[in-house]
Amino acid sequence: MKIVESFSERLKQALELRDLKPTKLSELSNINKSTISQYIQGVYQPKRARIELFAKILNVNEAWLIGYDVPMERNKQDDRFLSLNSKGRKQYENFLNEATMYFNDEKISLEDKEKIFQSLQDVFFEVKFLNKKNKK
Repeated sequence: MKIVESFSERLKQALELRDLKPTKLSELSNINKSTISQYIQGVYQPKRARIELFAKILNVNEAWLIGYDVPMERNKQDDRFLSLNSKGRKQYENFLNEATMYFNDEKISLEDKEKIFQSLQDVFFEVKFLNKKNKK
């Protein structure tokens, strides 16, 4: 999976789509207005916890907000992703990078790619769940 836009661009888009001003995001997130402004300007990149917070407030997919070429809408995968520890998140990111190589074939329709991608994600999280369950 590749990043197609910067976090700052995606944050601007999400704010516009949700009809929110940066000052309102500051209020909702309890993050200083100047810090929000610096994120929007691309001066600084937020840490993961803030990205998660912004994604929840703006009701967007965390990976989309980071800039990845994924759908903007939040779905059940978002909650599953948030439940992963740092090792699991790294594994998930590697999994997504490998999985997207299969989507470079232009002969496959976008709809079919999304269905395949959804199925692959379901398998990934099911395996993680089973491994966690077996360790107990």
